[in-house]
Amino acid sequence: MMAARTGALLFSVLYAITCVHTTVASRVDALRAASRISGRIVVSPSVAKADFYKLGSDLQAAVDGGAEWLHFSVQDGRMVPKISFGAPVISSLRPHFPDTVFDVKLGVIEPEHRVGDFIKAGADIISVHPEATLQLPAVLNKIDEGGLASGVVLNPGTPLASVEHVLDLVDVVVVMLVNPGYGGSEVAPANAKL
Repeated sequence: MMAARTGALLFSVLYAITCVHTTVASRVDALRAASRISGRIVVSPSVAKADFYKLGSDLQAAVDGGAEWLHFSVQDGRMVPKISFGAPVISSLRPHFPDTVFDVKLGVIEPEHRVGDFIKAGADIISVHPEATLQLPAVLNKIDEGGLASGVVLNPGTPLASVEHVLDLVDVVVVMLVNPGYGGSEVAPANAKL
């Protein structure tokens, strides 16, 4: 079994915590501490599934319905075929959801050029794809230095070996059950077994 810094292996339905804190440091500290609680499932609805015309009210409905985390899948049109949104969306939502964990998955080429924007915007977790950068340890360190929880993303075709060298640097391992950018596709059976 993988040994990440907190001992947590998080899937698309994430095992973790309740975070009811108002600062990034306290949300991330609580996230790291509570990741040791096994068997608790946290629902992290994807912001990509919201109606962007009424984004705030859709996300409020999700939080009111029990969502403790909101998942922001950022896509640049290169790493992932679709284009989604950037740091300004997260920044505009952060004041309205001070107690909600913002889980950001950067599906972007060279995330090292974008991490700072998402740290400033109010992310709590930033996960990156190992295929997207030549500097994976440096990107993870930059996230950690920003006071956030860091993570890596395994696409269905990404071998576990591609992230083994950084597992001691991460708080989260996101195991994708579908290829990014293709919501609604069939689940990749190989990753479901991890």
